[in-house]
Amino acid sequence: MKIKSESDTYQESHVTCFLTKEINKLLDEAKKRSGRSKKQEAEMRLADSLLRFQSLAEIGIATEVKP
Repeated sequence: MKIKSESDTYQESHVTCFLTKEINKLLDEAKKRSGRSKKQEAEMRLADSLLRFQSLAEIGIATEVKP
């Protein structure tokens, strides 16, 4: 019998967000350095942030995930 894990309850999702001019520029520069598309770069950076930090009080102030 397979036990349903918490991750089985979620599906992939699309998210639309607003980027300031400054963040758009930084994302564009990052995608050029990495060779990824802007969408791929944004997805990777969001995933990395969510996996490494459990909370974000404001930009630059984050609490890391405890192992």
